[in-house]
Amino acid sequence: MSSMIQIKKVCQYCGKEFIAHKTVTKFCSHQCAQRNYKKQKREEKIEKVLEEQKHSNTNQPTINSREYLSCDDVADLMGISRTTVYPYCITGKMNCIRMNRKIFICKGDIDLLFTGNEPYEVHPVEKRELTEFYTMQEIVCANHLIFILRSSN
Repeated sequence: MSSMIQIKKVCQYCGKEFIAHKTVTKFCSHQCAQRNYKKQKREEKIEKVLEEQKHSNTNQPTINSREYLSCDDVADLMGISRTTVYPYCITGKMNCIRMNRKIFICKGDIDLLFTGNEPYEVHPVEKRELTEFYTMQEIVCANHLIFILRSSN
């Protein structure tokens, strides 16, 4: 049995005026209720992402604020791969310290890589002149090749 009460209300989603049969009705139609529900869920997702970003930014110190960096951090800072950093540590081009399995590099040692080095020079490539070459007949005879020539019509 339906209620005989008729209450004029305004839809909370679209703002249209409608007649409600219950006092707790908030929306004029099922479609407005669904759209409002999706809107709320979308806003909750956005708030959750923003909250996660806020927490992640405050907890992790940036590379610029730390004095000692790992090989991964050095690779990110210099724009090279991690496997390129390891040979620098092994050969002694970059001073580092190993604690257990982790390698730490002082940020000042990275700057020392660029001081006192010779400037980069491009060496010209020597072009050699072709003095010795084989003719087609010599190649055929040496390799015992048989060529079939097609006659063009």
